[in-house]
Amino acid sequence: MMDLKIQVKEMDDMVSQGDIVNAVKKYFAETATTSDYGEVTTDGKVQMIEKMVGFTQAIAKVNGIAHRHTLVDGSTSIPLVLTRT
Repeated sequence: MMDLKIQVKEMDDMVSQGDIVNAVKKYFAETATTSDYGEVTTDGKVQMIEKMVGFTQAIAKVNGIAHRHTLVDGSTSIPLVLTRT
């Protein structure tokens, strides 16, 4: 099993390049749950893929995504700041 910190870095690299949907497909567990600052939650990988497909389709052009830091604790990872540039 690959170290979680390595997996998070690889996923963050994909997200930083705008490959958000494939990052979710590759790295999210089938039972993963998420919540964001708008209190929108997802229950499972399929819902998160649908959310990210909608998000990427809503963006006309992504010039870049700046990833500031990810906190890894046990089996949980939390991106602290993601901003679209």
